[in-house]
Amino acid sequence: MPKLRKLEQDIYDLLKQKEPSMLLWREIVSALYSSYKPKYPKSGKKGFGSAVSVKLGKLEGKLIKHESDYWGTYNSSPPIEPTTLWHRLTQEFEQVGGHLVDLTIKKASDAGRDPVTGHYQFSHLTEETIKGIIVLRSAVELVSVAQSFKIYLRNHYEGVEYAGVVLTKDPIGWMDRVPWKNELYYVRHFEDRDDG
Repeated sequence: MPKLRKLEQDIYDLLKQKEPSMLLWREIVSALYSSYKPKYPKSGKKGFGSAVSVKLGKLEGKLIKHESDYWGTYNSSPPIEPTTLWHRLTQEFEQVGGHLVDLTIKKASDAGRDPVTGHYQFSHLTEETIKGIIVLRSAVELVSVAQSFKIYLRNHYEGVEYAGVVLTKDPIGWMDRVPWKNELYYVRHFEDRDDG
C-alpha cells in the first residue's frame, strides 16, 4: 500500500470501516469534518469538502473506487437505488442544483358562483406546507424532463398559459394558491402518477 497523507489515510480508513457499503461525498465530509475543523477556520466545511474532493481524486483507481455518486473500497458496492419515478426525478433535479423545498399552499375551497359572471369563486383560508420543486417556464429543459408529478401553475386567475409546474408527492388540488418569489400562482391542472 502506498504511503498516504493523513487526510488520505483517514478517508481510506473510513471507507474500509464501512465495507461493504459505499458512502456519498457528503457523508465522508460529515464523518471527518469534526477532526479537521480547527484546520479550516476561514473556509469551514466548504473548504474541507474541497480538500476531500481532491484527495478522493488522488485515491480513485489506486485504493478506492467511485460508482455513481458513491465512494468505497474495491470490496464495497453502492446501495441498490430505489427505482421509483419520483426518486429518479428528484435525483435528476439535484444533479442540476434543484432540491425539495417547503412550499406553503393556500388550499382552495368552493365559495360558489359569481352572481354576475357565473364563474366559480374560491376562498383560500387554509394553509398547508408541502415538499416540492418549483420549475418556472423558463426552465424548459427541466419541464420537459418532468413527465409526471406535474401541477401546472398560472400566475393570473384567468391566465391562458402555464407559468410553471410544481413537482410533489404531497396532496395539492385544483385552484390551490402557491405564493412563490413575490408572485401568486394558481393550480390549474394536475397529473397524478401511481408508480411511486
